Amino acid sequence: MSLLSLASSRRDHPELPLGQGPAMDTLDQQFEAFDQKCPEVYIEFSDCILRRIYAGDTYISPRDIFGEIRPRLARLGIGLNNSYSRFYGDRFKARHPQYAHLFREHRRPVGRMALHYTKAL
Repeated sequence: MSLLSLASSRRDHPELPLGQGPAMDTLDQQFEAFDQKCPEVYIEFSDCILRRIYAGDTYISPRDIFGEIRPRLARLGIGLNNSYSRFYGDRFKARHPQYAHLFREHRRPVGRMALHYTKAL
């Protein structure tokens, strides 16, 4: 099949219908929707961090915490997106600033990222 015929066959197909519910363009929006749907994730997340702190840990990684709580939440039918670990880490540090020094993180871009849309052929 030539590239031209492939491109024309793509144009001939109707566009997929829009999904129900609000648009979820950014990871922030996706996280907020997930957090509202599954508040037990933060409870499990913070309990796990506090257990580690009381056990004497001097370094906390939100991604490692996700690895530890994932099996318990899977039994409840909740899947975890690793991209959300930093949001839970930020929330924990905001609520417990006395433990913020235990978290070491990569530098993040400042400000919101721009969304750019392109139309596929």
